[in-house]
Amino acid sequence: MKHHHLKKSVSALLALSMMAATVAGTMSTVYAGGDTLPARPGEAGYKGENQPSMHGHRAQDLLDWSPETDQYAEFMRAQVPQQDRIAPFAQTQANPLLVEDVKSLQLTSDYGNGFFNAYQYNDQFSDYCFNFWQYVDYTASWHGMVTESAPDSLFDPEAEWWERHYEFGTLNMPNPAYTNAAHKNGSQSLGCIFFPRGGQHTQLFVYKDENGNFPVADKLIELANYYGFDGYFINAEEQLPADFMPLYDEFVSYMTANGMYIQVYASNPYGQNNQGSWGGIDYYNKDATVFSNWIKKPGCEQGASSLYMNPDPSKSHVDGSVAIMESLGLDARNTVFNTLEAGQTGFSGTRGSLYNTYDENLVPRTGIASLGASMVYTGMDEQLFGHSGANNYDEYKRGDPDYQKYVFSRERTFWSGSPDAPMYSNVNADEELLGKVVNATADPVATANDPTRGGNAAGKPQFRGMSAFISERSVVGGSTFYTNFNTGHGMQYFVDGEVSNDNQWANINIQDILPSWQWWIDTEGTRLHAEFDYGEKYNKNQLQNYTQVGGYNGGSSLVVNGTLDEENTLRLYKTDLSVNENTKVSVTYNKASATDSSKMELAVIFKNDPNTVVTFNVPQSGQQTDGWVTKEISLGDYAGEEIAVLGFNFDPGATDIENYQMNIGELKVTDGTAYTPEKPTGFKIDKAYDTQEMYLSWDLADYNDVQKYNVYAEMSDGREVYLGGTYDDVFYVKSLYGEEGPVTLKLTAVGKDGTESEAAELVYDFSKQVKNLQVEEKPGYLEATWENAADLDCAGLRLDVNFEYSDKEETYSMTVDKDATSAKVMVPVADGTQYTLSVSAVDAEGNELSSVEHGGRVLDLYSDPYTGHAIVNGKGGSEASIGLSMSPPENQDWWKIRLYKDGQMVKEHMREDKDLPSASEAEGCDVVLVDYSGNVSEPRPFQMEKVENTEITREMIPDEALFNAVTAQAGTTVEEAAAFAGTLDLSGTNVKDLTGINLLTNVTAVNLTDCKELTEITEDMFDNMQALKQINITGCSGLQTLKITGTSADELVYGDAASFENLLFVDLSNNRFDFSEGTPERAFVDAVQEQIDNYDGPAVTVPVSGNVALNGSITADTVDDWNTNFGTPANIIDGNTTSEASAAGTIGAYMTVDLGAPMPVNKWVAYLGGVNGANCYPGGFTVLYSNDNKNFTELESITEKVPSVERTLQEPVEARYWRIRLDERAQWSSIVTEFELYADSEIEIEPSVEYSGQNPALYPNVEEKVLLEKKLNGEAFDPNAYYEEALQNAVTNRGTSVEEFADAEWIAEGYNPDTAMVAKELHQIKVTDANGNVTMDSIPTNEAGTYTVEYITFAENGLETAMYTQQVIVKAVTSVLEKVVAEAEQMKADGALENTMEAVVEEFNAALQAAKDLLAKEDATQAELNAAAVRLVQVMNKVDWKQGDKTILEVAVDVALSINENLDQYVEEGKQEFVDALANAQALLESGNAWQDDIDAVTDALIEAMANLRMAPNKDILNDMIEKAEGTDLSGYTEDSAALLNAALENAKAVAANGNATQDEVDAAADTLNAALNGLVFVNGDNNSDADTTTGGATTTPAGDGSTPTKTGDAGVAGMRLWQFSARARWCS
Repeated sequence: MKHHHLKKSVSALLALSMMAATVAGTMSTVYAGGDTLPARPGEAGYKGENQPSMHGHRAQDLLDWSPETDQYAEFMRAQVPQQDRIAPFAQTQANPLLVEDVKSLQLTSDYGNGFFNAYQYNDQFSDYCFNFWQYVDYTASWHGMVTESAPDSLFDPEAEWWERHYEFGTLNMPNPAYTNAAHKNGSQSLGCIFFPRGGQHTQLFVYKDENGNFPVADKLIELANYYGFDGYFINAEEQLPADFMPLYDEFVSYMTANGMYIQVYASNPYGQNNQGSWGGIDYYNKDATVFSNWIKKPGCEQGASSLYMNPDPSKSHVDGSVAIMESLGLDARNTVFNTLEAGQTGFSGTRGSLYNTYDENLVPRTGIASLGASMVYTGMDEQLFGHSGANNYDEYKRGDPDYQKYVFSRERTFWSGSPDAPMYSNVNADEELLGKVVNATADPVATANDPTRGGNAAGKPQFRGMSAFISERSVVGGSTFYTNFNTGHGMQYFVDGEVSNDNQWANINIQDILPSWQWWIDTEGTRLHAEFDYGEKYNKNQLQNYTQVGGYNGGSSLVVNGTLDEENTLRLYKTDLSVNENTKVSVTYNKASATDSSKMELAVIFKNDPNTVVTFNVPQSGQQTDGWVTKEISLGDYAGEEIAVLGFNFDPGATDIENYQMNIGELKVTDGTAYTPEKPTGFKIDKAYDTQEMYLSWDLADYNDVQKYNVYAEMSDGREVYLGGTYDDVFYVKSLYGEEGPVTLKLTAVGKDGTESEAAELVYDFSKQVKNLQVEEKPGYLEATWENAADLDCAGLRLDVNFEYSDKEETYSMTVDKDATSAKVMVPVADGTQYTLSVSAVDAEGNELSSVEHGGRVLDLYSDPYTGHAIVNGKGGSEASIGLSMSPPENQDWWKIRLYKDGQMVKEHMREDKDLPSASEAEGCDVVLVDYSGNVSEPRPFQMEKVENTEITREMIPDEALFNAVTAQAGTTVEEAAAFAGTLDLSGTNVKDLTGINLLTNVTAVNLTDCKELTEITEDMFDNMQALKQINITGCSGLQTLKITGTSADELVYGDAASFENLLFVDLSNNRFDFSEGTPERAFVDAVQEQIDNYDGPAVTVPVSGNVALNGSITADTVDDWNTNFGTPANIIDGNTTSEASAAGTIGAYMTVDLGAPMPVNKWVAYLGGVNGANCYPGGFTVLYSNDNKNFTELESITEKVPSVERTLQEPVEARYWRIRLDERAQWSSIVTEFELYADSEIEIEPSVEYSGQNPALYPNVEEKVLLEKKLNGEAFDPNAYYEEALQNAVTNRGTSVEEFADAEWIAEGYNPDTAMVAKELHQIKVTDANGNVTMDSIPTNEAGTYTVEYITFAENGLETAMYTQQVIVKAVTSVLEKVVAEAEQMKADGALENTMEAVVEEFNAALQAAKDLLAKEDATQAELNAAAVRLVQVMNKVDWKQGDKTILEVAVDVALSINENLDQYVEEGKQEFVDALANAQALLESGNAWQDDIDAVTDALIEAMANLRMAPNKDILNDMIEKAEGTDLSGYTEDSAALLNAALENAKAVAANGNATQDEVDAAADTLNAALNGLVFVNGDNNSDADTTTGGATTTPAGDGSTPTKTGDAGVAGMRLWQFSARARWCS
């Protein structure tokens, strides 16, 4: 290593600084920079369909702001925390005298000054990436940015500036990528607020709410904190009232107190001693004394952070600024910023005079600001290539990658300064000048030490470069640092020296910390050239002879080239790096030039010896390399030291070297600690669009651990492509370059030493997604088509529609077959909301397998109405200076304001960057808004005053019941009442007075049902209720007066008209009722009129008092026809003494007031002259009166000129007509402002009914039900054509056509049916069939069915609203069934049903009735009709099913019933069979459905059952014998005879107990028992001679024929069999 002692040659520096600059062109006029033109289709940088972008904000947008609803909010957050800068170290500065206390601010554009679609990153190398953060403490976004809803179609990039018909936001947020870059470099980033802009005035932002808070300030703070920027630059350029300034100051102070940095443009004077000029506009005083209260008032806390002064201060201005800040205990170097307007003057410095800020050491005494420093990019075409006029792509070199070398050189010249840069302005540069521009030697050391920089030296520009004023700052501290010299954009992206992405890109998020000096090179020989090398695709300066290598990691590397004939020390970084025993420096380089004797050395200046450069050899650095080589150098021997400067030394060695080139791709300092982060977590695909765009997200680690995330894609062919990087938790992928197979997405985290983590990975397979997804937005639905992938393996496809950046939480879904290629998703919203439609492959359980998205906006078919009022936007005095104007519409997407008066448009204002129409233009007009989609809002009358959130009081609504109802249903404030839409329900209340009900200006119906205490409704009660449609007075039996006039009501609901027996005064004039004969309204007025005609009660009187002229009418005339009448005579009886009636000097002009009836006037008052005072006092006038309007009596003549006359009459004068007549002229026109007539009396009024002047509302004549005949080849029913016809045949709500009432007396004069039409625009017709399937198609008539047709509009809040719902029934063919029914009816009439089985008759009648019912059913299907016909035919075929002959059965049943009466006389056996047979016979006998075979079978069964019955035997003898035997004492008999008796007894008892025993068995048992008794043998041998041998036997009787004996038990059976035989014989015969 070797030590180099620094030798600063002042003479050499002076010689450099005094080099004559080449002057090309004049410096008198400099064109400001042009706009950034958007890339066109097919060009790099063209907007991705779903690419997140930024927009401007208005006051209303801020009040409504939330991260959830702000478009792309999650993609626009700056997440990098502001890094600490290292402490100043003067010894290593380019100029040790400059101090960091002098703060620097730039007002500038970011990537450009694109008005539409500003991005965080893009695929366009020519996006401007700022490279000189070391000279900036604050950066503020300075360019127009359109509001969110402005469509791209409005922007014609090549149009003149006055053709910009779009509005810039009052607030422009800084680009988050620029904020991240600023924070990374220790700078702060500010948003810009522009007052005024596009009708957005200061008062819309600066105000307190009812709680004493600043609502907009709170939102500005919230917004800055969310988006990660640091404060605001307030471009205050609006004249304001002086008394407004303290509130403005408080607003600013509130924000600074809440952590915001606020710089205010010093244009509104607001100093300690100039209160009289507070709030004015002063662009010429650059002394902060005039504006000091903005910063701090004596004895108060600091307000704004700093002031931005107008350019060109004098030294005395600067003196004043420094002094006032010192008096407040502040430092002007960080509170007062004097300005260079670079955007207007280029490099000339003619609008700046910054040298006047210098002290004796040429150090600024105030802060330094630059406006438009980005002109190095935006102004290049104008300043270097002579472009003038409107933008055009043919002269848009700043957007061309081939011309970026000029941007880079211009930027270095502006910031570093260059002693040999040419001065030029508005030139068509030739090759020589272009060469001088691009080869200018950037030298911050020469610039910072130029001894002539303190004034305008001959031959030198006023402005030398910002490094002449600002010391370089740095964030390179700690113990580790790395850089790849990546400037934040490139023609390619390199990873480890290889091209990873071969496309252009720009992303300042990943810009490295760039060198602190561009370029500080110390040499005694030829100065090497340093530059950023962007690779072979970059169009480099051809005069710089180096081989283009490109970057190592990123888009660029540092290339050092030229003739190396002496050592060149290149200082790169100002640092404060601590060294320990493990500190190492690695250098990755690529030596493209031939092997030589040179060596490259690491150059280090340690803090303890700032005048010595310590070099460390990079081994073998003289050898040409084959690509990139990394060498490592240990600094362990310097442990404990601090590195103050880091750079390189290039030593030629033994010989001079031509065309030397060294590319440095990475410089890294490590401390031995591993800083490789953990693998990222939470990595996922949030959206994968059909355009191959993607939204990715992951979990964000702390910046101390991870300083960048890199996103890669491994393609299906194995290539790994770098997609981008950021420090954020979301990332937008613009393209995957047409990939059709599986892609592995990789996410790595990068630590503070540049090492990358293990990658988190995701696989997305394009071959398994639907593709070519196309979506067409239709009213109320999205029509999607797609192609199915060959490898799509799923159970089905689900389509989901979600809304983005909206408070709508609904998801609209549907599932289709997996082979489907199209679908209509019903989305009942049409307000332009952004949506995402996902098509997902799902398994059988509905789980998502894969998904592809499409983004867009639903159709916008609705424009919100205007809700604004007059606002003040000026200083004070007349309206012209006050600037009363319309407040901006609150709706986001308005485009045009149209003012209508008397139905005619009087003004149209387009939304752009200029003021809105004045309040005087809008007063008395209806305001209509047209939005960007062409929707036209409902007209709203312009309000001069804002309806505040005023509490409703009992003074406003005196009636307690009404007050309670309004506050309960509508709200407690006037604003809530005005917003209430719907029905006000007062039913059943004890309301007595409706005063104040007209606060509900948007109510559509008032329900007064059973308000029995209500006696009068007067015409003033419903004033301004223009939305009122229905009034329900049912049950209001106490009503005496009903006067509803001048509303939009078209429906009166009243119940029974006869119940209004007290109602004598009705006036329903000038509404929208239909009083045609037969309507309910006509029936009502006719009933009341009849009641009045029959009224014989007392006369009705009403008290009158006060100024009765207010209720009168007036006419104007003159005594001579040729004289001029008084104009606007009604103004003198309107109660307003500021309105006037004037006559131009005419004598004899008069005005006559008609009081309507004679009244006893006791006082009259006349007000005269108006605002013009005595010049318009009449020279004389007379007051007259009359009762016939012909013969007038003079009451009094007035001859003096006075402002007013008041006379109280001694006796009242009773008259109906009162006249004021002009007798003498005024000096100018004679003016009367009011004529008052006072009376106290009662007047008699005649009961009456009035209902003239109606303007009936017309509605499309849409029938609730349409019946169509089925036609096999008929045309479909077209609802669209039907609705068009319904419009042509419009009717009132009562169904009356215009033709029917056209000549009615109750119609208003000039009634226009076209304007009477009440119909929102039809946007969609939805047809739903009986199965719930929805289409937008016509209805086929070749198939019967029932359909529901909805005629839909989205013109109410952009939501689907069915104006009409209609049932369309296609009736089935009924002719066949009708024929069958007719035949059945004829059969019935012909007696075909006589003696037919009852079941057949019942079915016949049922089928016939069912068929007739079905024919009456409107929506019977063909299947139902066919089934009914089949049923009826089937039963008609059975009418010959006749009943059998039941004669024999009837006889048999009679016999059986007789037997059944004595059934207990028969044995049990056969009884149940008999009972069952009898029951069957009876049932069949009663049945009307018996066949003959069935009758015969049942008859036979009954007869057989009867034949099988047997009479029960007589057991009396047996029982007597048993009793006798049981009573016999057998002890005296022999055992044998006793045993015989016992046996016979047991047998007899068994037979007696047997219910089925026959008579023979009974007799036999009795005979046996009797024999046993007779056979008893006494023990002594004697027989029982007393035994009865005659009674025990069976009694015999003569046989029936006298020959054969018959037992009792057999009686009757033979007779029954004989009957059975006889009956059968008769039946058979």
